[in-house]
Amino acid sequence: MSIPLYKSTSHEKFEDAKYGMFIHWGLYAIIERGEWVKFNENIPHEEYEKLRDKFNPVNYSAEKWAGLMKKAGLKYVVVTARHHDGFSMFETKQFPEWSIMNTPYGKDMMKPLVEACRKNGIMFFFYYSLLDWTREDYKNDFYSYLSFMNKQLAELCENYGRIDGIWFDGVNFIIDWEKWDFDNLIKTIRIRQPHALICINQAFLSEGNRITVHGDVDFITYEKHGIRPLYQAGPKYLARECCTTIGEDAWGYHSEEKCITYKESLHGLVTNVCKGGNFLLNTGPDETGSVPQAHIERYLEIGKWLENNGESVYGVRPSGLGIRKWGGAVVKENSIYFYIWEMPEDKIISIERPDRKLKSLCALTGCVKIPFTIKDFEVEINLLHIDSSEPVLVLKGDLDGEPEWFKIECEDYVSGGHEFHHHPITHTPLCKCYRHDDIGCQCIEEEPNGVAMLARKGISYLYNVKIPGKGRMDVYLRAKDVVDNRATKEELKVSVRKNGKEVIKQKKIRLKIDSFSYVSLGQIDFTDDECFLALNIESGCGLIDFIKIVYC
Repeated sequence: MSIPLYKSTSHEKFEDAKYGMFIHWGLYAIIERGEWVKFNENIPHEEYEKLRDKFNPVNYSAEKWAGLMKKAGLKYVVVTARHHDGFSMFETKQFPEWSIMNTPYGKDMMKPLVEACRKNGIMFFFYYSLLDWTREDYKNDFYSYLSFMNKQLAELCENYGRIDGIWFDGVNFIIDWEKWDFDNLIKTIRIRQPHALICINQAFLSEGNRITVHGDVDFITYEKHGIRPLYQAGPKYLARECCTTIGEDAWGYHSEEKCITYKESLHGLVTNVCKGGNFLLNTGPDETGSVPQAHIERYLEIGKWLENNGESVYGVRPSGLGIRKWGGAVVKENSIYFYIWEMPEDKIISIERPDRKLKSLCALTGCVKIPFTIKDFEVEINLLHIDSSEPVLVLKGDLDGEPEWFKIECEDYVSGGHEFHHHPITHTPLCKCYRHDDIGCQCIEEEPNGVAMLARKGISYLYNVKIPGKGRMDVYLRAKDVVDNRATKEELKVSVRKNGKEVIKQKKIRLKIDSFSYVSLGQIDFTDDECFLALNIESGCGLIDFIKIVYC
């Protein structure tokens, strides 16, 4: 049941980047009420197209934009080549009258930006909308519309040198990959830019109980609410990203917007990094091409934080440790980094023990040594002597020795086997360490600190284990909250079957709220050529947000 997941060097470069800038810019900036203003206010096209004659961004400077990205610590950028209004912000031979070339500005704004980003080492992605509010063939001759899109995508892939990918939006408006002729769209890109990554915004399209994603997509993005569990049917590796916007009212320029704070922006970055995803922070320049001052301040504030703490962000992977109210953790080579974004009143934090021995711990800035104590399977960290005004404090720990546990791919069968999901490894290379499952099952609830499962119904995790010899199987579970007054008393029933035969009979685990319960299920022989372990969890009243399986 184990499915190999292929990760290309382009995937790795993208994931190591962690932090990018999203830019929504077009004619809508003139109206100053966001990129959906034409649709939201039902503006007739004959009125909207008059904006073309006013568009002259005299303050636009590709060098200034790229310089801001570099100062802000941004590693990639996604720019709207064409949004839902169908207006092309680049030189095109396909309907050129509805493009930036037919404005008072009259120049391709993309070429200097691609070059400036390349010079500053910033990865470049074109945003391209599949949806179009203005073209008649979108409504009446879809074959013609697909031909138009393919020709424009060919231009974007041929006229700017090497680009890093295409970021598609609007796919959810037609829930049918074949309708979009997505095979051909991607072929158009791949034959011209073989290394380019393909992104889909909110790619999981629900059709009844079936969740689908096109097999050639390389990464997906989620708007505003953070990285979510990834359920995937197929061998293609998928990276993940969360995009959000500094202005709360719109993605395009809005003159009366409320902006998210520095702390909110930084919290968005580190929480998504903890979950194995990238963070794409959006701005909407005004009609002159100027980035709003409040947005510049947000980017530079994060950039200043990254000057001191960037090693804890770039090139890291999830630690496998659960996210807590106070923060989370990531790892890189022999280091573990703890993000503290909400300091407990007693300044004592506890987190489950890493997969390797923790030798030392210090504040990343200032190198102040931090005392810690190993208690059973948790580490207790004492921050009584730390006085930090940073919205996110970073601790760096040194890890020693080989990982003690093995990471296993798994599949889960929910509610008696009626649903099936494949869990890829949580965005880390296959290596020796314990795995952390984002849980997907009946009664999924989106939570700020993870995804929760109501364990009233049975759930079975199926693991394909290839470990020589014998090992001990341990299970850790953490309850998120009390569901009813039985939750603190109710015990989950756990059992294990190997190749269909029960090898460990039912054992009980008493749930604890916001701390890990632990039970050792016993010795298991893994020497069989095919060894499929099924972990069965039955009945309970607790809201569970993390499960860990450990093979020692």
